[in-house]
Amino acid sequence: MFTKLFHRYPFLSRYYPYILISLAVFLVYFQILNFDFSFFDDNQLIISNFSFLKNPANIIQAFKDDVFLAPVDAYYRPLLTLSFMFDSQLLNQTPSPFIFHLTNLAIHLITSLLLFRFFQKFHLSHSKSLFFSLVFAVHPALTQAVAWIPGRNDSLLTLFTIAAFSYFVDYISSLKKTNLFASLLFFAFALFTKETTLIFPLITAVYLLTCISKKIPVTRLVHYYFGILLTVIFWLVLRHFALSANPLKLDPNLLFSSFINNSPAILVYLGKAVIPANLSVLPILAGTSLLAGFLSFALLVVLVYSSFCEKTEGSQPSVYFSPRKKTSIILFGSLWFLLFLLPSLPRPTPQFAPEFLEHRLYLPIAGLFLIISEISLPLKLTKTHFVITGSAVILILATLNIFHTRSFRDPVTFWLSAVQSSYRSPLAHRNLGAMYYLSGKLEAAKSEFTIALSLNPREPMAHNNLGLIYASQDQLELAEAEYQKELEINPEYDDVHFNLGVLYFKKNQINQAIKFWERTININPYYLSAYRNLAIAYYQKGNPATATRYLQEFRQRGGIISSPFPKTPLQ
Repeated sequence: MFTKLFHRYPFLSRYYPYILISLAVFLVYFQILNFDFSFFDDNQLIISNFSFLKNPANIIQAFKDDVFLAPVDAYYRPLLTLSFMFDSQLLNQTPSPFIFHLTNLAIHLITSLLLFRFFQKFHLSHSKSLFFSLVFAVHPALTQAVAWIPGRNDSLLTLFTIAAFSYFVDYISSLKKTNLFASLLFFAFALFTKETTLIFPLITAVYLLTCISKKIPVTRLVHYYFGILLTVIFWLVLRHFALSANPLKLDPNLLFSSFINNSPAILVYLGKAVIPANLSVLPILAGTSLLAGFLSFALLVVLVYSSFCEKTEGSQPSVYFSPRKKTSIILFGSLWFLLFLLPSLPRPTPQFAPEFLEHRLYLPIAGLFLIISEISLPLKLTKTHFVITGSAVILILATLNIFHTRSFRDPVTFWLSAVQSSYRSPLAHRNLGAMYYLSGKLEAAKSEFTIALSLNPREPMAHNNLGLIYASQDQLELAEAEYQKELEINPEYDDVHFNLGVLYFKKNQINQAIKFWERTININPYYLSAYRNLAIAYYQKGNPATATRYLQEFRQRGGIISSPFPKTPLQ
């Protein structure tokens, strides 16, 4: 039937892999278009910073700031910010999750299509390339990169990295300058998306050492790696100035110890990639079984070993690959998987329970597929058997994905799922409490914040959130005590300074309120409510000139002034 169809419509024969991949992505993920924000980073990245994102004049500023637009964290991700800015231009004055989810779906689709071409760079057969691309498109362990809006950081990283690597392969085979420039351009895009890209030059070197038998002119390689060096230097300079207000202090001994302590996460990731069970929106190591990881590793070792023991006959390898093609690809795939996964292990703040979010598997998993592609199964499968078995695998993965994706549909569902799968995570309890607080369930919220602090007495934001509950109940002394505890733990947290300002304004201590609101905008220059409240406070103090100045800054940053101007601060 398909042969007749391809004869009648020849374009289907050429493009049907792309059509199948597109259908798989849409059928599995179309439900996310109706999902809400999760209130896990997206509230800070998008909702709180929407006025900044909405203003296209801030494009250059995106390269001068931390991704959260406040010197509290040390994440330099300007292209992630630009992607949010692009989405925001399509909206009015209110951030809507639909357009952000749509972009996530589109990025995943493009990456899945690029991966099909990526596998063919290793001379995988057409059917194998399609199979692994479809597995990637529907794999439930990758759901977080698509269904969780900030997860696009890793899908963008993968898109740019795959493109950079594909053009690199084209460059060393053709030595065309257009391929050189294209590879360096996508490398730059990847680097300005996430610092994991620093692994990329090592990956290309591994590829040259393990997979290439053709001699490449040294001058051409010098040109390429010199371009890589210039790009990294340019990135380092911009990153230094962007994060200079609050540079991350790294203790090498601390990083190394956290790397060792967190190394079992490699087995967790491997287990989820091969046996996608025990999936979680907020996985932590505490209480996580390593059984699936050990079983997956043992299975791969046995299958790889049996593949090498088998005597095979077949077509000669490409002139660009070393004669031992199977060994080369398995070695390269193993290093791709491990090297791109390693940056997620060390943590600069070990006092907080580290999360090993599943979207970090999005880029490394391509290496695992390369390993599996070279495994010879003990049973010989006909083409029909391959299609039936492959279709069954894809159908099972897609079904698991559809159910797992629903955990991301709204903030309460998201954080309930986080608590159920990672009960020992203080972050999960803290943020579930925040969702209960926003829903008006104050006692349930208080209970979750208390659990979070019992798991980690220095859990950031938990004392602040307890303070909000007490303040809403007019227990101002208890609220002030909680805010002060938060300041001891988290002195650069803009919200607690803002909330203390509101509390002191309620107590008619206007000078104290002004002090904390001014500290708020020193920490976060885009905190609009603080500018608005400062204008109100200075008007009440009888200082209209200063009030007008803050009002102008409020407007310049995208704030909208209601008429008549309110006389009470925004809380």
